[in-house]
This record gives sequence, structure tokens and C-alpha cells, in this order.
Amino acid sequence: MKAPDSKSKTAGRGADSGSTRNLLPPQDLRAKLQANRAERYDLLASARALFLHEGKREGLLHPQDWHRTAKCKWTPVAGMVGVHASREHGSAFYSGVMNCGSVWACPVCAAKVQERRREEVAKAVTWADAQGLQAAMVTLTFPHYAWQQLAVLLEQQKTALKYLREGSPWTRFKKATGYQGLIRSLELTHGQNGWHPHTHELWFVDAGTDADTMKKTVLERWKTSCARAGLLDLDNADQVAAFEAHAIDVKGWCTASDYLAKQDDSRHWGVDAEIAKASTKAGRAKGKHPFALLTLFQDGDRKAGHRFLDYAAAMKGKRQLSWSAGLKAKVGVIEQSDEEVAEEQRDDADLLGHLEIEQWKLIRQAGLRAKVLDLAESNGGWVAIQHLLRGLLNGGLSMTHSNQDLTPEDEGLPIFVSDEQEALPLPGFVTRETHRSSKAVIRQKIATAMTEDRSGNDPAIQGKRSSNAES
Repeated sequence: MKAPDSKSKTAGRGADSGSTRNLLPPQDLRAKLQANRAERYDLLASARALFLHEGKREGLLHPQDWHRTAKCKWTPVAGMVGVHASREHGSAFYSGVMNCGSVWACPVCAAKVQERRREEVAKAVTWADAQGLQAAMVTLTFPHYAWQQLAVLLEQQKTALKYLREGSPWTRFKKATGYQGLIRSLELTHGQNGWHPHTHELWFVDAGTDADTMKKTVLERWKTSCARAGLLDLDNADQVAAFEAHAIDVKGWCTASDYLAKQDDSRHWGVDAEIAKASTKAGRAKGKHPFALLTLFQDGDRKAGHRFLDYAAAMKGKRQLSWSAGLKAKVGVIEQSDEEVAEEQRDDADLLGHLEIEQWKLIRQAGLRAKVLDLAESNGGWVAIQHLLRGLLNGGLSMTHSNQDLTPEDEGLPIFVSDEQEALPLPGFVTRETHRSSKAVIRQKIATAMTEDRSGNDPAIQGKRSSNAES
């Protein structure tokens, strides 16, 4: 484990120089952000366990290749793993580990990518206003049933969207409304009626375009398109009536803050969030977001685990946010893939230190990836991380088996053990509630190990304290 020179930093853009800690948010907000991050890492560990098991079941030489998310924030891509802290925000992050960039399968990458996409959508709404255009929110959905497979529904939806925007009727519509392009977000939930793919779209049209008139035109086009794609039976009067009542919604003059999305964290965003932060949908009456399936799997629901695997397979290669050709150039948004966004760090950041690969293995197998970032953001910083590692190296914290130990003959899904700890597939399940006491024991061991090692006699720690004091 190496600490850098006090002047070492990660280059970034748009951040002021100064102490890493001088612009921390209020303590309660910091605690909430850290709790959310811990939950995301928790869910990521569950996804990894599922993907590894599926890779083993299919007989892959490297089971983690079943889905790239199995390697995310787990597999080192350099000789050491760096721990950094943003100078502007105080938030910590890793370097030297793989980032999958999957908004569909990775709760950690989804949070970062979708936040960046939200900023891009907000910029587009601002651009439209400056151009004298209105941003109209168009939601497109269709009938769906529990017996339908997600992969098939997605192909039918893709076909229907293609039919919607082709031919002379679409050309006339664009001319009549002054249509300048769209941003489309693909969203999925799962409920009593199975998978529910639908799109939230921003259509940039002339200021004089009436939303109600546009809705009537689009409804007829969408009804015909869905029928051609096999999503709607025009001979079924009840289905058609329900379609006409619910399949289309158009909201004119949307701004970046006027559309309050129902979210599972009780936050309210504008139209930009409804478009780009689809993973925060609570989905009570309308169904659960797929990440909620991971939570159910953690609580012992094997069916939810299998359903998440089907979902992850169906979403491979799909884009969540799509822009019309040329629209990003008009708005001034740089083209970046989700993987590039997940990798990019825009803030100036201090490099607190490097973790050797064996140390990184200890951290990840003990389920402490989020905890190390918490310590990096604390006043203890790198010194606190050193204390934690001492506890691990001295055997002060219990370790768990890695899912690399999964055996091909195990047909059941792996059980879930709390936090990021992963266990072998067994006949029964260990629920999150059962393991609350285990988490408390581990936290107590962390605190004890850190307290016992605060003598300050280690020259390396003393040197780092001096370095922190100078920064």
C-alpha cells in the first residue's frame, strides 16, 4: 500500500484547487449519499453472484465473461488500485479497476451514467427554450402480459417505433409541427402483467404546436404501428379501448423541473430526470424497476433472481438514451458512450494512495468496497483506510468465500449474504434481515481494529498525517 506525494492529483476539468475536504456537503447529506452508495454496491454484489453462477452453469471457461458487470468494480486493470477524493465535492472513487458502464445491469455505473445523461437532457431543454421551441414529453406504451418474453417484446416495440416514424404521414407531421428531433429513453418495469417496456421521449417542436392536437395525431399513428408490430389486436374492442385511454401521453412546454417523477428515493426531478434517471422509478402501481428484483433476490426470492438474469441477457447491446441524428451537435453535447462516461472523472481529485492487488482482494472479499470509499471521505482519509487494512491483515475481520468457488453442478441460484459478501449456492436462503446482526459484528470489529491501532507509532502513518496537514 503506497501513499503518494502530497501534491499528487488526478487531472480533471472545472474544479478549483484547494483542500479535498473544504467543500463537503452537510453531514446528513453525506451520510445519505454513503448509504445509497453502500446499497448500490450491495446490489452489484448480488448481480455479480447471479452472473457468475450463470457463467458456471453454461460451462464458460471464465464465468465472469457471461456479463461484463460481473467484473465491474471488482477486477483490477492495473498493477494497483488507486483511491481518490474529489477536491470540489469530497466524493471518493477508485481507479485501476474495471467499470462496466451498464445502465441496465450495474447499480453503481447506472447512478453515474444516468446522472450525466440527466445533465445532457437538461441542456437540451435549455437549448430548445433559447431557440423558441417547446419540449413536448411524449410517453409511448402498449399492452403487455405476464406470459410474454422480454426479448420478444423489445423487438416488437422496436418495430412499432420504426413504423411510427416512416412514410409520408410522418413527413407531413414533422413539417406541420416544426419537429427538430427527439431524445428517447427506454424504461422497463416488471409487475403483475409482466415486463412493461415503454419510452419517454422529448420532441422538440414549434412553440405554436398544440399538445392535445399532437396527441390525437400520434395516437392514431401509434395504434396502427403497434397493430402492425403485433402488439395490439384491433379486433379486440376492450384492448383497443384501453390502448386509446392509456397508450399515449403528451405534455407540452416541459421544462427541466416541471414534471415531478415518482421516485423510490422521494426526490423530485424535472422532465430531464423522467427521461434519464429511469432506474430511480419506485414502480409501485406501474411495477418494479429491475434493480428491485435484486433486492427480492437478496430476500430469498429465487424467481426474482432468474428474472433478473433474463432481463440482463435481453438488454445486452440496448441503449437507454437515444438522440436524433445531428441533435447533439445542435445542443452542444459531446458524444460519449456509457462506458466512456463511467470511466471519466471530471473533477480535480487528490490521489490518496494505492492498494496492492492482494489488499484489494481482501477488501472486496470482505464486502468493504463502499466502506473504503466512506473512509476516504472522512477526516481520517488514507490513515483510516490503513487502520482498516491492518484489521483485515491481522485477522480481525471474518472473511467469506468468493463466488469463484461456485461449482458447475450446483443448479440452484446462490444464496445472498448481506452487504457485498458472497456465498456458495445452498438449498436454503440467508435473508438480509437474518444478517443484520452479522453486519453489526463486522462493523464492531472494524471499529475495534481501528481503535487498537491508533497509537500513531507507525512512521508511514505519521508521514501521511503530515502530508494531509500540508494539503
